[in-house]
Amino acid sequence: EAEKKEEAQMSVPDKDGTVYAVQFLVSSKKLKEGDEKFLGMESMSLQSGALYKYFLCPSGDVSIPLSKLEQIRQNYPDAFIVKIKEGVATIYKNSK
Repeated sequence: EAEKKEEAQMSVPDKDGTVYAVQFLVSSKKLKEGDEKFLGMESMSLQSGALYKYFLCPSGDVSIPLSKLEQIRQNYPDAFIVKIKEGVATIYKNSK
């Protein structure tokens, strides 16, 4: 069975291709779509070497993930906002 590398969903980027999301989990295990860890929210993932980084509420508008951050932190206290551009996630401002 060929393993397909998940690509970041870029269906909602802003005008320069940037997506903002809440990073809540890094794991060596690939989670299935709809896993309960996603809290029923829209999700995406990026593979970085042997690790998978998981994100919730991806959007080209940073206010969307910002509005969900506190709710997500009820389950994942260390969650933070990232800016994803060209497949690279960086911490957004002081959201950590």
